[in-house]
Amino acid sequence: MQNVNANPVPESNPVIPTLTIHDQRVTTTSLAVARHFGKKHKNIIQAIERLDIPADFNRLNFQPVKYSDEKGQERPMYILTRDGFTLLAMGFTGRAAMIWKIRYLEAFNRLEARLHGAAERPSLPVPAADLAALLKTLDRLDMLNSRFSQFLALRRTGISLKMAARALGRDEHGFRPLDRALRTHGLIAPATPPRLRELR
Repeated sequence: MQNVNANPVPESNPVIPTLTIHDQRVTTTSLAVARHFGKKHKNIIQAIERLDIPADFNRLNFQPVKYSDEKGQERPMYILTRDGFTLLAMGFTGRAAMIWKIRYLEAFNRLEARLHGAAERPSLPVPAADLAALLKTLDRLDMLNSRFSQFLALRRTGISLKMAARALGRDEHGFRPLDRALRTHGLIAPATPPRLRELR
């Protein structure tokens, strides 16, 4: 594990992500990502270490290093490539997280363009109506993801489809296709046929 001088430089503009050039590649660090997204660094480290990815991808995109904190103590940190950052950031949800992810990717594009001597890719202006529609869609996806997680957790406890739907304030008919898919993919126990239930 390599030692890196990563004592953070105070961020003059928190809207612009912190990126550096490392081994001729544009990179960021787990520490910079934590600051940028307003998360604890230890949680970012844990999220990186929990990623279920092939070892060769991990080695190329998440380089473990050490840095000295403000007390002079060595701490773990990761250097992330654009691909590593993108994979990690997929787990960050919500409207604000989406805006921060876009800013990070734009910053990666600008620095990579400078590194390779190419003209910067222009940022395309997004009409306000399109942005509003995107944000509305993201909010809906967050709500659906939450409802799905709650439904799955309830069904895994053995609660019936009807009771799980009722607990979520919905009609069971809307959850039947989801319930069938969860059973088909082995995420919940198969339904017991009515005849077997009577024999028990």
